[in-house]
Amino acid sequence: MNKKILAAGFLLLNALSSGAWAASEDVTTADPSRWFKAEDTPQGRYGNHLIEARAAYAQALEECKSGPRGQARMCRNEARSAMKEDRARAKRILEHAQGNE
Repeated sequence: MNKKILAAGFLLLNALSSGAWAASEDVTTADPSRWFKAEDTPQGRYGNHLIEARAAYAQALEECKSGPRGQARMCRNEARSAMKEDRARAKRILEHAQGNE
């Protein structure tokens, strides 16, 4: 029993003394400029809405994979329906913006 305690203590001390450090982050490169470019045109904002709709759809599909197997088809159909609604909303926003120009 004492040997097990000593072995566990040794492993713990060894782990603490070796210092499990995370890899250093490379901060020498800046963020891409496209991340900060404003989309001021209706077509540009429409493109952003479509990107967001596709990303939300992909995330919903991933959540469907982690859900119950019997409900996977229904979950995918709901995700597809939500994406269609998001795309339709993006189209309405674009048409409204183009009508106001």
